[in-house]
Amino acid sequence: MYCQVCKSFFRVTSKFNELFKNKKLFLCPNCISRYKLKINHLVFPLDKYNVNVIILYERIPLKFTEVFINEYSTIIKQLVKNKHHIILLDIFDEAKLKDYEKVVKILDRSVTFVAFLLKTF
Repeated sequence: MYCQVCKSFFRVTSKFNELFKNKKLFLCPNCISRYKLKINHLVFPLDKYNVNVIILYERIPLKFTEVFINEYSTIIKQLVKNKHHIILLDIFDEAKLKDYEKVVKILDRSVTFVAFLLKTF
């Protein structure tokens, strides 16, 4: 198979009982180790509610975010199961925190933002 990020060729090994299962591998072992999932949870307290932010990666090539959607969707499923209000972003920009606070005030409850990356001041 070819890695969708670095375009290098890599082999996929499987056991006999897994031969006919549909494996979706998009990353080579090198890219998997380079772009590891590292979840950071930030909380920005407001008057009544909180702005919760979940950042999934420290670095990731943004043009390949669809390759990492498996990890993204697993976390979203857990949050939906726990009845969180979720807003999905590619990049959470701390400079726009006032705008995110307006969203929380409009919804009148705590909101969880899930993003691939954090952009700091």
